[in-house]
Amino acid sequence: RTGGVRYIRNFHDAESPHTSEASMTSWQQVFATNDKDEAIAKAKVILGGNTKCNVEKTQHGGLRIFYNAPAFEYDHETDMDMSFVSIGNHGYWFRQWPPYNQVPHIDRPWHMQFGDGTEFSEADL
Repeated sequence: RTGGVRYIRNFHDAESPHTSEASMTSWQQVFATNDKDEAIAKAKVILGGNTKCNVEKTQHGGLRIFYNAPAFEYDHETDMDMSFVSIGNHGYWFRQWPPYNQVPHIDRPWHMQFGDGTEFSEADL
């Protein structure tokens, strides 16, 4: 698989009537603005620009941010590539956390895939 790891963050819209008490952080909180276009621009600056960061608008006014990062770092002492990816960044982490355990991994507050968009298998995790 190529492209390292794709990290995905989903932020709800604080103004949406579909936001529940269980919702995590809103894009308004994270980017300190109520202007969605400004939030998108800030996300792209923080995460490396248009080539490294993609943003989608989701239903009910939310934002989904994708960015790729290397999955391995070379360790000179062991002469090996070492993974620094944590399962805590995968949607699987929410498997026992209502209401997120009722939605696909891609729609949970955070998720990760291989850099090419391929999902991790149970064996990969």
